[in-house]
Amino acid sequence: MDPEPPSSLDDFEIAVVCALPLEFDAVRSLLDQVWGEGNGCAFGNPPQSLNNYRMGKVSAGAVAADLRRDHRRLRLALVVGICGGVPKAKNAEVLLGDVIVSDSLVQYDFGRQYPCGFRRKDGPQDNLAGPNREIRGMLAMLKTEDGANALSQKTASCLGGLQRQKPKYAFPSAASDRLFQPQYRHKHQVSPTCECRHHENESDAVCDTAMEMSCEELGCDDSFVVTRTRLEEQLAAATTIPSSSTTPDDSNTPTFEPAIHIGPVASGDTVMKSGAMRDSIAAKEGVIAFEMEAAGIWDHLPSLVVKGVCDYADSHKNKKWQDYAAAAAASVAKAILILYWHPLTRMTAPTDIKTGNIKTGNIKTGNYKRVLPFPPDPDLIDRPEILTWLMENSQLQGARVALIGLGGIGKSQIAIHFAHRVRDKSHIFWVNATTQSTLEESYRSIADRLCLQKPGDSPNDVFCRVGGWLGDEANGRWTMVFDNFDDSSILKEDDPRLLKALPQTSNGFTLVTSRTQTAAEKLIGSVRNIYPVPAMSDEVALELLQAKLKNGCGNDEGQDVVRLLDRMPLAISQAAAYINRRTPRVSVREYTKLFRVSDDKRKELLSWEYGDLRRYDGASNSILGTWTVTLNQIQQERPSAVDLLSLMSFFNPQFIPKWALKAWYNPALKRFKFTIRDILPSGLLSVIGPSRPYLYRCLDDDLNSRVWRIWMHSESAKVGKYPKKEKPTKRWKPRLQSMTKLVVKHWLSSKTVNSSRGSDTVETDEEFQQDLDTLLEYSLVTPTARKGALKMHPLVRYCTENWLSQSGTFSVWKQRSRLAMATNTLRCWKSGDQSRYGDLKVHLDHIEREVPEDVPTARLWTIITIRIVDDLQRRGSISPAAVLINKMIAVGDRVSGSEDMFTLFSLGVLARYLCKNGEKDKAEAVYRDMLQRMDRVDNSDSALQLRFKLMCPEILSALGRAEESEQIMRSIVEHRMRLYGERADITLRSLGDHAKALATMGRFEEACQIVMRLLREGRPNINPSRYDGAVTLSCLHVTTKMADHHRGEEVEGLLREIVKRVEQVPDTCRWFAFQVHGPFHTALAECLSGQGKVADAESIMDRGIEHMAKMLSLPSLRPPTLVKSLLECRTDREKAKRLLSHVVGNLGGGDTDDGKSDDQFYVELANIARHLYIQGRAEDGAELLGAISRHLELTHGKGHMLINILLRFQSRLDEWFLNRAKRREEGGGREIIQDEEGMISVT
Repeated sequence: MDPEPPSSLDDFEIAVVCALPLEFDAVRSLLDQVWGEGNGCAFGNPPQSLNNYRMGKVSAGAVAADLRRDHRRLRLALVVGICGGVPKAKNAEVLLGDVIVSDSLVQYDFGRQYPCGFRRKDGPQDNLAGPNREIRGMLAMLKTEDGANALSQKTASCLGGLQRQKPKYAFPSAASDRLFQPQYRHKHQVSPTCECRHHENESDAVCDTAMEMSCEELGCDDSFVVTRTRLEEQLAAATTIPSSSTTPDDSNTPTFEPAIHIGPVASGDTVMKSGAMRDSIAAKEGVIAFEMEAAGIWDHLPSLVVKGVCDYADSHKNKKWQDYAAAAAASVAKAILILYWHPLTRMTAPTDIKTGNIKTGNIKTGNYKRVLPFPPDPDLIDRPEILTWLMENSQLQGARVALIGLGGIGKSQIAIHFAHRVRDKSHIFWVNATTQSTLEESYRSIADRLCLQKPGDSPNDVFCRVGGWLGDEANGRWTMVFDNFDDSSILKEDDPRLLKALPQTSNGFTLVTSRTQTAAEKLIGSVRNIYPVPAMSDEVALELLQAKLKNGCGNDEGQDVVRLLDRMPLAISQAAAYINRRTPRVSVREYTKLFRVSDDKRKELLSWEYGDLRRYDGASNSILGTWTVTLNQIQQERPSAVDLLSLMSFFNPQFIPKWALKAWYNPALKRFKFTIRDILPSGLLSVIGPSRPYLYRCLDDDLNSRVWRIWMHSESAKVGKYPKKEKPTKRWKPRLQSMTKLVVKHWLSSKTVNSSRGSDTVETDEEFQQDLDTLLEYSLVTPTARKGALKMHPLVRYCTENWLSQSGTFSVWKQRSRLAMATNTLRCWKSGDQSRYGDLKVHLDHIEREVPEDVPTARLWTIITIRIVDDLQRRGSISPAAVLINKMIAVGDRVSGSEDMFTLFSLGVLARYLCKNGEKDKAEAVYRDMLQRMDRVDNSDSALQLRFKLMCPEILSALGRAEESEQIMRSIVEHRMRLYGERADITLRSLGDHAKALATMGRFEEACQIVMRLLREGRPNINPSRYDGAVTLSCLHVTTKMADHHRGEEVEGLLREIVKRVEQVPDTCRWFAFQVHGPFHTALAECLSGQGKVADAESIMDRGIEHMAKMLSLPSLRPPTLVKSLLECRTDREKAKRLLSHVVGNLGGGDTDDGKSDDQFYVELANIARHLYIQGRAEDGAELLGAISRHLELTHGKGHMLINILLRFQSRLDEWFLNRAKRREEGGGREIIQDEEGMISVT
């Protein structure tokens, strides 16, 4: 029996959108019935609806708008047709003819074009929403094994039937499915006349003629075709069938069923025809296909993309597969609808077919019921874009929408305005959804208004009665406002009252206001129907202030106020009420002055409560009160998110890098917090760090006492008695110090301490992201245009600080923020990441100006200030650096004490500063001052004594007192060997420093013994890509000193022993990866050269570069054979140039989320350049190093240490290359060649 034809356009639930005629033909061929063709059921097009469009998402947006207007019950839009596929979808191969089904959509071309390149906008407000719950459920079924099998079988049935009817949809030859390497261009390959045959780079132009020609006509080389397992199986199956068996109905013909892949789809305005760009976007966004229409539909209608793969989105496109791909996609779309789509039961006349308006029965305008507790605001400044959006959505049947945003942003006021706008067209019911009790009370008020309530009704009875009334379409059109639905826990997802109280009917419209997207989505079901309410513009905010003020104000003074309040409507209304109450004593200009007087005055102004008829009884009318409610709610839901906000409140609110916040989530930063659980609300022990053996000295008296009490408790079980003192006496201080040292030693050996956060980086990253998502949900922070950075509303920052003050944790979080900042500055300085340090400078400026008043804060301030001083000296700002150093000493003397280790350390910084600037007499005086202070220190404080010893050697060396320096270093090494053991990192670093002191004194034999010992350990504590580790620098220092010395023969023997050892320990190469020959070979060569043994020196240099090239790895690029092909291509310059351009195209292959690759990636790339120079291809090597440097400028910033290292690396390579060329001209050169496996040998 044929289905009943629809009575109007409103009876259609599904729209199928096709961009091309061939896509439409395939879909049309699979329809079971077409109403309007000879059966008397023709609808035509409504006025102003063309029902025919062009390709692209802009045209698709017009389609969606028309569809939504003319077919008001649409529940699903299927975007069906053809697309370009990504060859690898997750772990599965994608072949031509396969079908892609979307589970999300990415607008990959939606962003900003900067001079340095394109950046996609990827903030929460910029991304397309995910599919609604109905589509998510359908996708979940498709992803199950049973669901996938059923879909494949039904698809094969639909496709087979279509192919039998229309042979043009037959499967093309599998041999025509060819995937070329992404960098291989579709252009003239062998043409003797066309210039494009020489164009290999991605940016090089290709002639128009080539774009229209096939691969066969152009001579595209099959040696660049990628081999794939699935395709090989298809080709093997095809060869088993006689060539005559080609008809679609021949039972002997192998059936090639399309594979169905589910995943993210990229949508843009341009046809993707670049294999390299395709792979780059796919790797970054995780997409599996490219198309052009879905983004225009997605934002307007619940959508699903179903498209057949007709090409690989590269320049080798052809149209052979388009018909089959369109047929396969249409078959999958039909199969999905048959298996998993459940149409709603058709309503019995909900609309007037002629007018399209909802029928309201016999209800007259005057009979509409209203439960609306607030009057309209006569001073409201209309925000037409939001009101228009609400009015348009209110015309849709059964629509549910939400306004979300910060508390005080104006959501409820907009909802009140809207409710009064539609009060004569609809029943209006207002629900205060703040809490469970207010929700129930609102429903009782609605029941009373509708005369539904009976004595003794329970809340559940009331929900049922009101819900039943709302579900009866005979009662007419209604509008429900759920205001302040911030706490989603008051209605659980499985709570039956949710369905009873708010039925899904065509005659209703629901508006939700909420501070969180999660809560709003629970009621409306789709993030697509959520409108994030932004802050007002300066002009609108000024208009609001002027409307609220009794006597108005001028533009300039008004702009000053609204900018101070950051255009927040509630804060502006509050300020206006305050001024009105105190006029003429307080004017607008005077209010601005008061706001800036002090924090206390600002708090008074922002906390001031005023009467407002449009706010709930008991609700705060102040901005601080409103946001305090939000913070308390987050504290209940996710306390760690409030911790993150507390930390952020001490950063500059306009630019907060995510990576800087993650320092607080580093388990190593918090280990001691959980080792000695309640010692450290300030985070001070963590500041000192696990490698410092002087924890006791770093605590102030209060914390000292707490450590002491915990220690006494733990020791009592062991020794049975302890002194009952609040603080450790002289006799017991050493035992307390020993306890802290043992804790440190245990940490160093085990590297694990019990922690509630754990030590897994993945877990901490996930925790950080969840905390951040919570703050984004509540709109307390928002993303900036720059990737990886956030901003905070200035008033949110102030409110958070006030909230911390009220809870008594302001000073605690201030110290914790300084802890995170100290960790970040230290990390940036050690890594040489000047771009990141530049990001921190905006947050350090105010710290530099601080004057600490307590011991923990002073010590944290000192740690950060030292980094600022280092940066000033690096940039040549000598005078400001001196001012800060003297301030550090003054703070130490005043707050921490003249004998405090941080004060002494500041004096040490001053002494080194003076030595560096040639003021040795003053440096000597500072050193004597340090000695005098140490004489006043308690001799039992061995931790401070050791720390002082550590500062002395460098100062003494700078003062020319090398013998004293060496003696102190020797004693430190002996001490650390006893305390930590011979192989501990801290001991090895001390050994390295001792070796440096010995080499400086010319005691090379002793220094070399230490270097050999360090090399035997084989694990210096360094970053593999740089030689900035303490142990490594020690080795460099020793060998350099030896090479520069005039005791040639003695030094030569020692250096030969070191070189021999180095060549036996390949790992040493990675410690000095950016040294062309390795430092040890270089030092030996310089020593030999100094003795006149030039030939031997050159031989050692060649041996060194050979050793480095062999031992350092080469990068893994795409395709995997690329590096090998480049190094083997030594004669064909054109091919070599093309291959080199492909290597350069891989530069972003190691990029992380913030656009920076791991340093090891650049080490391996630089080693390619080393190989090229060895082969005599200096031009190619220089070109590669230049490209790497330019890439690093974009990702790391100009002046980054890694760029400078690369420049020095290239300079040394050039020097060696020119020297070798000169030797060859003179007939004394040797040739270094590579064998088939890339191994190097010297002839």
